[in-house]
Amino acid sequence: MGATLGKLCPDADANPHLGIIAIPIPTLKGDPELLNQLREKLHRREYDQLSVVDFSAVAQSCHTYDALTEKMAGVAADLRHFGIGILGDRKNVNQLTGRPPLLR
Repeated sequence: MGATLGKLCPDADANPHLGIIAIPIPTLKGDPELLNQLREKLHRREYDQLSVVDFSAVAQSCHTYDALTEKMAGVAADLRHFGIGILGDRKNVNQLTGRPPLLR
């Protein structure tokens, strides 16, 4: 994963900031229903090799990882998603996402 991060980017005060991903990342448009459908598909065996990061209302409301862990334990699987990050083999990602329009 380290190879995909960009170089440190100093600001005008010479404070370093970790670089953004150094490779292009397509950003797909979708409403919450589409995101929930994608998240459900990610539970299938054929997508076991994909890494997934949820950007949910629950996560957004927590300020620490401990708080997130505690809150997630009491929430059903039908989370309200704002986004989903998917990392893995391009063929598997494309198979999963189909061809939704790119966010521009």
